[in-house]
Amino acid sequence: MAFIASPGGSPKGARVVISGTLTVHPDGAAGIRTNLLETMGADFRSGAEQRRYGGVLQIVPRGAATVLPVNVLPIEDYLKGVVPAEMPAYWGVEALKAQAVAARTYALRKILLGGSGDFDLEGNEFDQAYGGLTESRPTTDDAVSATEGQVLTSGGHLIDALYTSSDGGHSENSEYGFIHWNHGLRPAASLPYLRGIVDPLDQAPGWQVGPLSPADAATILRDNGDDLGDRLNGIDILQTGPSGRVLGVRLRGSSASEEVSGPYLRFLFSLPDTLVTIAGGP
Repeated sequence: MAFIASPGGSPKGARVVISGTLTVHPDGAAGIRTNLLETMGADFRSGAEQRRYGGVLQIVPRGAATVLPVNVLPIEDYLKGVVPAEMPAYWGVEALKAQAVAARTYALRKILLGGSGDFDLEGNEFDQAYGGLTESRPTTDDAVSATEGQVLTSGGHLIDALYTSSDGGHSENSEYGFIHWNHGLRPAASLPYLRGIVDPLDQAPGWQVGPLSPADAATILRDNGDDLGDRLNGIDILQTGPSGRVLGVRLRGSSASEEVSGPYLRFLFSLPDTLVTIAGGP
């Protein structure tokens, strides 16, 4: 399929059926300008902010009148749209270079693991924020160029280069970052390069959820499929991680009790973090 200049334009009502992937190539260094919506399940929507992208744009039919736009470009060009989207471009050069190395490592490891079929990486917090040429800045371009090809390894393998915008004053060990709780802690993999440390420069702001009455708390549980009775009488903290974050709790209802993970507790009550003190209740 191709787009061809036509002085008279296309006749009204003309339709083109896309049966395979459509590839759009840029005409010059300005790249491709589109209103690509950078969210999971990306699509085209009127009114979305226009952005510019390098490389090529593939439009993949997904059925039910939807398409998946995929930006395909070299890894170093991709990083020039990631670093300024993940870190302010006015930050120090060494910080920007560290971000470039972390982002490159994360992306290459994800690509080697196989991606997600039609694409390798999401352009948002599911993987890494990506703004294309629109986000590109000289300082971050320089940081990417200065670290070209540099990655982080452990034992000869690319590390899982996870990073975050905020850690609330203390990061967490990898085994406690992605846990399951089933009659006790089921930790994730313990990675020697992902250890929790104190971060005095990132103190989380104070917050509070509640107070909730025992009946209201029980209703929240019941609405999420956890019927422990008409009252939640208490929450017992069973285990915390090195950062102090809650790993597991016991929910004591008026007719039953249940043990759940800290992350699930956070989901139930819409908590900003599991670095929390639970007050009230017998």
